[in-house]
Amino acid sequence: MRNIRANKKALKIAAVLAAVILTATIITAVATIQNQNQNQNTYPLIYAYLQGAPQNSPSPITEKSTNYIYIWQNYTFQEDVTNDTTIIVNNTSPIWINGNGHIVQGLGTGSGGGFLLVGRNNVTIFNVTVTGWDYGFLLIDSLNNNLTNNTAYNNSFAFYLLSGADNTLSDNIANNNTGGYGFYLNSTSNNILSYNTANNNSEGFCLVTSSSNTLLNNTADKNTARGFSLWTSSTNNNLTGNTANGNGGGIGFYLLSSSSNTLTNNNATNTGNGFYLGQSSSNKLRGNTATQNGHGFASDNANNNNLTENTAYNNWNNGFYLIQSSSNKLSDNIANYNLKFGFYLEWSSNNNNLTGNTANNNNNTNGVGFVILGSSSNNLSGNTANINTDGFVLSFSSNNNLKDNNAANNTNYGFYLTSSSNNNNLTGNNATNNDYGFRMIAASTGNNLWDNFALNSTIQGYDWTDDCIDNNFTGSVEAYYLRVYVNDSGGLPISGVQVQLVSNGTIAVWYATPHFGGSDAPTGTDGFTPWFAAPYRTFVTNDSMTENNNTVTVWYSTLWQIASFSNNPLTEVNMSTSHTENFTVASWQPTMLQTMLPVLLLSLAGTQGGGVSPMVYAAIIGVLGVGVAAAVLFYYFRRVKA
Repeated sequence: MRNIRANKKALKIAAVLAAVILTATIITAVATIQNQNQNQNTYPLIYAYLQGAPQNSPSPITEKSTNYIYIWQNYTFQEDVTNDTTIIVNNTSPIWINGNGHIVQGLGTGSGGGFLLVGRNNVTIFNVTVTGWDYGFLLIDSLNNNLTNNTAYNNSFAFYLLSGADNTLSDNIANNNTGGYGFYLNSTSNNILSYNTANNNSEGFCLVTSSSNTLLNNTADKNTARGFSLWTSSTNNNLTGNTANGNGGGIGFYLLSSSSNTLTNNNATNTGNGFYLGQSSSNKLRGNTATQNGHGFASDNANNNNLTENTAYNNWNNGFYLIQSSSNKLSDNIANYNLKFGFYLEWSSNNNNLTGNTANNNNNTNGVGFVILGSSSNNLSGNTANINTDGFVLSFSSNNNLKDNNAANNTNYGFYLTSSSNNNNLTGNNATNNDYGFRMIAASTGNNLWDNFALNSTIQGYDWTDDCIDNNFTGSVEAYYLRVYVNDSGGLPISGVQVQLVSNGTIAVWYATPHFGGSDAPTGTDGFTPWFAAPYRTFVTNDSMTENNNTVTVWYSTLWQIASFSNNPLTEVNMSTSHTENFTVASWQPTMLQTMLPVLLLSLAGTQGGGVSPMVYAAIIGVLGVGVAAAVLFYYFRRVKA
């Protein structure tokens, strides 16, 4: 028992001595820090630890893979951190952390985060490189932080913001985060991401359930899946001036189940699809460009979106593609040089409005300007489809309205209805220089084609097969080009000839120059008028055409000559083809009496003291002719009388 008591006494003494030694060590460390004038860059880790790092955490200065470094004051890195040490920001007031170009190195999967901010605000981190972590920069429930000019590579997530707000990320680089994300925002709001770069990741920029964020002038290139993604109720975000290039078989800008976002002046090149809206509504896309993608702009089960002044060209599929998407507005967009269709509305894409769009040169084997397939109640007005295989095609589609559209120089059809496309209204449309202006086949019935205009069709202006019944073409016109050429009897062209075309007694509707009360141009120095449209046939009832009665009148005069023609100046014109009407002005030769009579009169006037030599008048007469002579005589006799 005596030995046991002795041992206990020895242990108590040892414990007291250990406490004294530890206390002395801490006091010495604090004194050392104070002797350094509180310079936090001298012993920052010890200082941070002593000033409030969790007491149950590992020592911040040991070099183990489970280390944590706590920073709570302004700090500048003096060397790389290569021992798998997480930087935990533990501030209570605004601070900055200057990476000074150094690296924070992790050991790969399972390493956690390089920089960790949990519930931390007003922290600025700049000029640091983070690599080899699950999360390069991880901000959780953190506000008003600023990450600038940092680099994160070979992480799973380069920059990850969770449940925070009002953070700013600018001029950062997130490259080669293979299989991972460059910038990932989850349940965050009101953040600003500008001038950042995310290349060679799985996804460049991804927002999940995040709202009211701004992405400005960022770049996402060569990511394997997507450049920019908005997922799962990400709303009211603004993406402006961003670029997504070469994102493999993926998508440049991807919206899924996200609404009320605005995408302006973004660019997507060489991706699977340039812009994709899936189950997303009420988004606004304006001034964006998609080139060399699969589809330029694709919409799948997406409704009530507004696409304005966007451009899709040189895409491998369609410029604008809507499938099962309704009540969208597409206005003033351009879809040129795409390999398939300019605008394609497919299967139950209903009640869409397409206004003022252009689809030109979509002219591969089956290239079409506008296609409506299996869809109804769409409105297309003021659109243009030129130099495609077909201009406007409706297939298995009914109750659509096409008004004031233009289709010119297409290889086959200007407007084409097929496969039981019924009860559509086509009004005031123009089809110029196509094989067929308007054509219907395959039991397309009950359509109204009112007041349309088919000009210079190579084969026929209006055509339909026998199984297309009960269609109404009232007021539609088939026309061809006409021009007038006038020359003199010597074959030389005459300029300034006035021309009028009258069709079925209607004056100055088709062509009239100023003499006839119009504003069209008379013949030019080459003797030709410009080409102008002249009607051939008009539908006066549902499907019955009557040939128009067309007449051309020409008029020409000078001071000395009123035109006479070798053919009748009022000429009936057959307008079943485009052609030129020729008129010849007969040369006017005065008789001997017509020539001498004015000379004799002038000679007599000269003897009455007119003061002008009669030979001068004779010369004028010889040069200018009877018309001018009469005017001169009138003037001369007024002088004599005076």
